[in-house]
Amino acid sequence: MKLYYKIFLIAYLIVIATVGIGGFFLVNGAVSTILDTQTQRVIASNESAAQMFLILCEEEQDAGGKINSIRQKLSMLSSSDNIRLSIYTSDSAAIPNELLDELSPGEQGSRYTGEENRLFEAATRVNYDGEDYLILSVSDFSQVLSQRDRILGQYRVVLLVSALVSAAALFFFALRIAHPIQNISNVSGKIAKGQYDRRVELSARSAGSAEIAELAENFNRMADTVEENIHSLERENERQQEFVSNFTHELKTPMTSIIGYADLLRSYDLTEEEIRQFSDSIHREGKRLEKLSMTLLELLVMQHEPPELTPLSMRQFSREFGGTAAFITQKYGVSIRLELKNAIVLAEGTLLHSLLNNLTENAAKASESGAEIEVTGKTEGDLYEICVEDHGRGISKEALEKITEPFYMEDKSRSRSQGGAGLGLALCAKIAQIHKTKLRFESEPGKGTKVSFSLMIDKGQERTR
Repeated sequence: MKLYYKIFLIAYLIVIATVGIGGFFLVNGAVSTILDTQTQRVIASNESAAQMFLILCEEEQDAGGKINSIRQKLSMLSSSDNIRLSIYTSDSAAIPNELLDELSPGEQGSRYTGEENRLFEAATRVNYDGEDYLILSVSDFSQVLSQRDRILGQYRVVLLVSALVSAAALFFFALRIAHPIQNISNVSGKIAKGQYDRRVELSARSAGSAEIAELAENFNRMADTVEENIHSLERENERQQEFVSNFTHELKTPMTSIIGYADLLRSYDLTEEEIRQFSDSIHREGKRLEKLSMTLLELLVMQHEPPELTPLSMRQFSREFGGTAAFITQKYGVSIRLELKNAIVLAEGTLLHSLLNNLTENAAKASESGAEIEVTGKTEGDLYEICVEDHGRGISKEALEKITEPFYMEDKSRSRSQGGAGLGLALCAKIAQIHKTKLRFESEPGKGTKVSFSLMIDKGQERTR
């Protein structure tokens, strides 16, 4: 069942039940009050008549002989109240014997009689001078009962009109309340079918209430988050597909070379120089495959088993990294100025060594022979800033946005000739993430590149150092 039907039916039943029951008790109470008032008038009139009868009997001295005179006097007194008064003696032919038998001397009783109980009788048994008399007051309630029936009829008409009017009003308001919710439901259905750009559009008037407007706003925020996550997943899927494609290509290139050189060695009679040359090529491509597989393994291990960060002395680390810097200096013909000021940082020593090694080697590859590379580190507030700067080729602005993606190489031919596969900076970015930081690149083509990142300082060790 639709929501607005439920709202309409529940509200309608509540209104009808409230108005119907409340109105019934109100009308019934009013009619009962009128009837009670009228019966009390008859009873009071009958009681007064009985008292007056005794008084007149005392005045007349002979009640039996003057009964007709007394009856006339009492009838004149009660005629203004629309109450018919009768006086019966015990030997009267029309005396209601059942009343006489039921009442004791001086006792009063009452009852409804006549067709549809439209007559009300009040009777008092009076004993005077040893003789029983019955003072009977009768009132016709037809007018009162007709008034009751008229009020009930009017009430039924009012109830019917109220039911129709309230039904129309409640149905309108139920639709108004449910419309924005139905709108939200329709939009959610479209989003579920893949139309992630759909949003709920509600004006202040059509929203119906502040709660509905807030619900729509929260729904739109949720839809924005869902759309963003979906696009993020799509981009991640594209990156994964690109990763697989690039990995396949990077794997295929050295494998093709290895198979080709091996086939030459196997199939032809070659000179010693040719054998050495082809063997060197096979060794070089094999080392490249080894480096590729080891780098991928490091990325995989770090993704599933992030290492624990422990206090590390940068003075000790600087001494250990000096050997690596010397090797890079000899390999690429550059000079390295290593200046890491002492501090106690939170890091994983092996991964930090790999990070600086990759950044320094990339700087050496981008520099001309004899150029200087600066590897510096110093405390900046609560952080330790490490910077690797070269003055080489630099990186274009477009390449900076993709430089940490796996297998991305700005100059593919040059990178492959230097044994690269485009995974170095992806590995560096992952190591930086493990250290709760990220790589910051500043570069300008032809002027060089500066890469920096921050490490957390171990405050406890700094205080006790």
